[in-house]
Amino acid sequence: MVLRSSLILGPPTPEKCRKQSFLQFCDGKFADGCAADFYVDEYRSVVHVADVVEVIRRFVHGGATTAPGVYNMGGPERVNRHEVALAVCRHRGYDVTLARRAHRSAISANLVPSPPDITMDSSRVAEVTGLSFATLAEMVRRSFA
Repeated sequence: MVLRSSLILGPPTPEKCRKQSFLQFCDGKFADGCAADFYVDEYRSVVHVADVVEVIRRFVHGGATTAPGVYNMGGPERVNRHEVALAVCRHRGYDVTLARRAHRSAISANLVPSPPDITMDSSRVAEVTGLSFATLAEMVRRSFA
């Protein structure tokens, strides 16, 4: 059984954690009134941590033996980091101009290359588990509830 995920989003961890999810990074910047650059040229299938946990739970309780294989766990939308940052701004009431559009290739030439589009088709895992993955708007709402 192999479960592959994309960028996992969710609420703050209950205990101290060195690195929170991308939503908390955005919220921290915007709460302080800081503008930040977010890539518009890399696409991901963001997924909510609760959906990941539920997929794992269902496979642990029978799915791994009845439906072995490789499964993608990604949300239903193809989004970039700028779109995620805008969703946080809108939900939390921050000025959307704090989320600036940027191109990864223009500002991070020294970083390890990253594929421009690693969106995932999660229809197989949804079919096997019966789950419907949260949309970006639902992920943001659930993470800041």
